Formats: sequence, C-alpha cells, structure tokens
Amino acid sequence: MMRIWKNIIIIIVMNKILYNNIMVDSRILSNPRKLSNNEVLKFRNAKSKWFPKFIQTYNTTLYEMMASPLKKALILGLIFSIIVGIYGFVDYKFKLNNLFDKGKINKMSMVFVVTFILFIVGSVAMAQYKLNDNLFLFLTLTKSGATKYDYESSSVIQNKLMRDAYRGGSSGNSLMGGVLGGAIGSRIGSRSSGRRR
Repeated sequence: MMRIWKNIIIIIVMNKILYNNIMVDSRILSNPRKLSNNEVLKFRNAKSKWFPKFIQTYNTTLYEMMASPLKKALILGLIFSIIVGIYGFVDYKFKLNNLFDKGKINKMSMVFVVTFILFIVGSVAMAQYKLNDNLFLFLTLTKSGATKYDYESSSVIQNKLMRDAYRGGSSGNSLMGGVLGGAIGSRIGSRSSGRRR
C-alpha cells in the first residue's frame, strides 16, 4: 500500500516538473551569453561573502545564494565547536561521562566529535563551491535578474532535487542510525573501560 502511494506521489511530482519546465524553458537562452562587467563584479562580491542569505525565497537573487565556501565552512565549524564546548562543560559539570571520563577527556569520543565536525565542514565547503559554480553557469544561460525560482524550476535542477529527495528517504535513516550508533558505541566503550579500572 505504501509503495502505491509513493508511486502516485512520484507521478504527481513528475507532472508538476513537466509543467514547470514548459513555463521556464522560455526563460532559458539557447546559447550562453557573456556577463556584463557589472554582473561579473556582483558575482565576485557574492562568492566572497561570509554567508548566503539566511532566509531564502523564490524571489531571492542568484547572487544572494552565493557565498565563500571557506568562510561559510568556518562559520559552521565555529558554531559546532561552540556547541561541543557547551556540551563538554555540561558533561564535565554533571559527570555524564560522554566527553569526559572521571575528569579526563575521553579520547575516543573526542576523535569521533572532531571527525564529525571536519566531515560537516568539508561537506559544507564542497557543496557551496559546487553551488557557486552552478549558479555562475546558470547566470550565463538566463536573462539578467534570474532568481532562485528560475534556478530551481529548470529541468536539470528539478530532476536533481527529485533524485536527492528519493535517495534521502532511503539513506537518511541509515545515516542517522550510523551516527547514533557510533556515539552510543563510544559511550558504552568508555563506561566499560571505566568499570575495568
């Protein structure tokens, strides 16, 4: 029964995509255009920002979606580090024995946390780099003043979003299970080693 409903939803989404493609294809240029000096300057400034526009709508310009991959990754890495620091203080204060074990840093847990943060930072930087590159290409394929609606309504992006959503539904649970499993495993290992002492 769930499979039937899933197929129905996919058909509805595909029909919506086809309708959007018909409406948007007229905005796509047949040949790439050369960006004006003003547009090139806007692009350079946009990809050097610390962070893209936080709340984006379909009226958000392509330049507002851009940011420096390194700066964005550093901001998110700093946020995660602060969260870990706050949790570490709570863990040490109330002796939760997750990041600390009898007042000493749990090396296994810290390795897991640092690896996780580095993975997130690297993934964010790579994703923003690819987005900047895709948005620059899209700028050359559309008329001036393109927005997020134009970008996400293109046939290529629509198909990509649908594939990502389909994969996310099947792999999201396993990824979350892996992260939780690693955290729980490190916690159990630290406690069992503490008992042996």
